[in-house]
Amino acid sequence: MGFLDSIFGKDKEEVINNNKEVYRKFLFNYAQNPTHEYLKQLTVEAGQNYYASKRKNGKLTPEDEEIILQDLEKAVMENASHDPNEEAELRRLYEDYRKKEAE
Repeated sequence: MGFLDSIFGKDKEEVINNNKEVYRKFLFNYAQNPTHEYLKQLTVEAGQNYYASKRKNGKLTPEDEEIILQDLEKAVMENASHDPNEEAELRRLYEDYRKKEAE
């Protein structure tokens, strides 16, 4: 039994994990398009859903709101420092690995 499961129950743990994954995907997409205001709004809403789901009372705290803004900023900063050539190289290495594994 996991920590979240022991506090909230199995269904609640699944909800939290699903909300986290949705939020993570929105953050990734927002980092790619930081000037898209509607995407930012959706990302903030996904963050609010995620952090609220972690609370027993289901309500956000001011700290949660601050963390969401920090998450947005961090996602954009990490994306700006991301080297697309490095990603292509990692993808190539992974494909080579998969080919060798299949042999």
